[in-house]
Amino acid sequence: MGDGPKVLDLFAGCGGLSAGFEKAGFDIFASNDIWEVAHETFKKNHPGTKAILGNIMKKSVQNKIVDIVNHKVDIIIGGPPCQAYSLAGSRDPEDPRGKLFENYVKIVEKVQPSVFVVENVKGILSMKHFKENIPIEKKKEIIELIKIKKSKKQKVSIENLNKQIEEYLVPVPELIKSTFEGLGYKVEWKLLNTADYGVPQKRQRVFFLGTKYKNIVFPHETHSEKSISLLKRWVTLREAISDLPFPGIGDEDEVYEGGFSPIYMSRNRRRSWDEVSYTIQAGARHIPLHPGCPPMKKIDTDNWLFDQGPFRRLSVKECARIQTFPDDYIFTGKTVDKYKQIGNAVPPLLAMRVGSCVRKMLG
Repeated sequence: MGDGPKVLDLFAGCGGLSAGFEKAGFDIFASNDIWEVAHETFKKNHPGTKAILGNIMKKSVQNKIVDIVNHKVDIIIGGPPCQAYSLAGSRDPEDPRGKLFENYVKIVEKVQPSVFVVENVKGILSMKHFKENIPIEKKKEIIELIKIKKSKKQKVSIENLNKQIEEYLVPVPELIKSTFEGLGYKVEWKLLNTADYGVPQKRQRVFFLGTKYKNIVFPHETHSEKSISLLKRWVTLREAISDLPFPGIGDEDEVYEGGFSPIYMSRNRRRSWDEVSYTIQAGARHIPLHPGCPPMKKIDTDNWLFDQGPFRRLSVKECARIQTFPDDYIFTGKTVDKYKQIGNAVPPLLAMRVGSCVRKMLG
């Protein structure tokens, strides 16, 4: 452990945020995650960290985190699981996974860091949650109204439904902001595209920064899709992975070789060498194609095919490189576990950019 500001990483996963903050000069003092495979990956790559395995929704785990930290950390970082806020999810405002923010808040309240960082999916910007102190029966009533609205099977007035629903809901970003302001923090958020910061993929994520004492600073873009003065061009797949050898039998790299579902074949999955990658997702089945594959062919709406061959998904090492993990970063578990850890992670390069801003906020 060095002399840098101390960090607690909640919902740490395999350690993308921590890897970036370390590059920005922070010491990762402690971490927590519920998934044992990701926990093992984190420990292998951050051996000096007090890594705590357990469900943060349990009070015993919360108490263990607070006891170990014991007011020794300056920063709390983390990305609570995003399923409850994803545009592709059910968007149920009573989804228990959304309550994980409440556990993050409890830790912040007890530890009182100088700065906190929360990362989440773009969908959180349009997600809504219940206002405070709504009775449980009213919540159940509103959830039923939401189900009716989604089903579109009953002849009801959407405008009337919206009026009944919206009265009891608040945008999630505003709820997060007001919650932390109640603890004495100033809070701002910004939507960042990883490609604008040197990461070779399009990946939009929201960062919430909170502090009690300083002005909030977000990173300035370093790259652009087009040539703009003082900004570099987006980093392409050619620059990112063209030097990696083709994965072969018996080497350390791995490729998921499962079938291609109708959902996968519903759109183009291949980017060329001179483009940035599509978002690296957490599901092995949804990993983009390697840029060396022949182009896919569109034959109808939401229907593409492989016109020629061979075709393969990006390998584990290629995905890790696109996510800007260093080549010596160790991922544990099965092949699908490795893809999941990499896809769920914050790209370390973007985390470093954010971490550098936090250092400025700390003076």
